[in-house]
Amino acid sequence: MWDRDEVRLARTLCEAICALPVERRDTIIATAQRIHSMGCERGRNAILNAAANRHEIAIVFDSLGNDHERVAWAFISDRDLFQAAEELHYFDHHAEGQLGRSFHGPKGAVVSRDPGDLDTFEEELQGFFRQRDGSGRSCTAEVIDRYADGSVQATIYVEALPSESPEFVDGEIKRRRACPVIEAAVVYCPANGTTTTVTRGGRDVHEALRNAFAEHLLRVQPDFDPIQPRRFRLQELLSPKDLPTDPRHGIEQVRVRRLKLIPSDRSLGALVIEAPAGQPSVSFYRLAQQWFVRGIMSWQGSLWIKPPSAFISGFPKADAVPRPSMCSSRCRTRPTSKTCAMQIERWLSITWRYGL
Repeated sequence: MWDRDEVRLARTLCEAICALPVERRDTIIATAQRIHSMGCERGRNAILNAAANRHEIAIVFDSLGNDHERVAWAFISDRDLFQAAEELHYFDHHAEGQLGRSFHGPKGAVVSRDPGDLDTFEEELQGFFRQRDGSGRSCTAEVIDRYADGSVQATIYVEALPSESPEFVDGEIKRRRACPVIEAAVVYCPANGTTTTVTRGGRDVHEALRNAFAEHLLRVQPDFDPIQPRRFRLQELLSPKDLPTDPRHGIEQVRVRRLKLIPSDRSLGALVIEAPAGQPSVSFYRLAQQWFVRGIMSWQGSLWIKPPSAFISGFPKADAVPRPSMCSSRCRTRPTSKTCAMQIERWLSITWRYGL
């Protein structure tokens, strides 16, 4: 069976899964979704980061064909490792986005794993969420080592407000009461004191997580300074620039592929020039010199039409104010498609068929 063509094999497996009892089928599909969401470079790195025996797992990964196979192997071989990797993946996915906040904190502190400290940490977060919006009836925190850089992650699960959403139950639509989870994470690096929080809810939630983490798990005063975002001098890329690299990193070539150009007045729009993905020899600068000469592939414009009340016996009022309008024949107050086509041909067509 396993020697069949991949397409036929996939169809056979799908048919076999669909023929299973509902509970077993749903379990397999749910597991496949978890594996699929981790089947990428970031998911693979999360598994290696969560593993104490990183070198041994890396050898196994080298023998497998793709990231989905590697993630599936981790799920089958070590369920606890896979779950820890999911929590690390959640942080890695959101840390550099809008949900992440990074701060400078105390260096060299040790994250407590004492059950009593964890209970106190959870109770304080429960109290914060209960006072904030009534959620937080339950709270669970887990501490995980991140072996790649020696940092430690605390993953927090807080019970959100109950909700009732429609679901299919035995083929019928019913509303079930559910208690969703608010997921958050705090990562602390003892080497440099960097503390990063990932959560939804805004500044006050980040502050509550950070302070509770410092007081109960680091056992230090919550004294943190925000890390300013990195800034870059992008104006230097307006002209061709040499981008040197270190040969030790194995980088063969660097090119500026895409730039978004904006004027000093941003309300005037923007211009994006992007070179093809599969042509390393074509850069932004080369394309910018050629693409206007090659021609324009598409065009979009707007017609500004005076309101009907502005016309009296075919002459517009002096105080009429133009308004934007799309080409449509559904409304008599708007120009017909034929009128639009006539104007476009007058402006752009090589052969002008319409006359005025």
